[in-house]
Amino acid sequence: MYKVFISHAPKDAPLARKIKDRIEEVGAEAWLDSVEPDFGAGFVQTIHDRLRKSDEVLVVATGQSVRNFWVNGEVGAAVALGKKIVPVMDHVELSDLPPVLHSADGVDVSNLDRYLAQLISRIKAHQKDATPFTH
Repeated sequence: MYKVFISHAPKDAPLARKIKDRIEEVGAEAWLDSVEPDFGAGFVQTIHDRLRKSDEVLVVATGQSVRNFWVNGEVGAAVALGKKIVPVMDHVELSDLPPVLHSADGVDVSNLDRYLAQLISRIKAHQKDATPFTH
């Protein structure tokens, strides 16, 4: 199954949950930390594992998240892992995001359907690639 890691600031959790629901409606698995996390070693390992296993990273980009230590760390890890990163922007512009995201194919949250249509295409391609070769 195609997996989407959702990076968000704690104050953006309600919006992140709505996006998660929409992603799951189109057939992808989505993961986000829905409670205030325990920032111990187990948390860091869980984040790393989820990022590594994800097919792409969606960043809920808001005024809160652009300054959030964990969101910026997750974006950095996603870049290092070579993941596709999609900023979904809410009241921010692409230029407000960290420089590493300036060339990303971001979408405004009001146009989430555009992202979901592109995601459906990636899910279908992933399923096609995952189909076992038979004789």
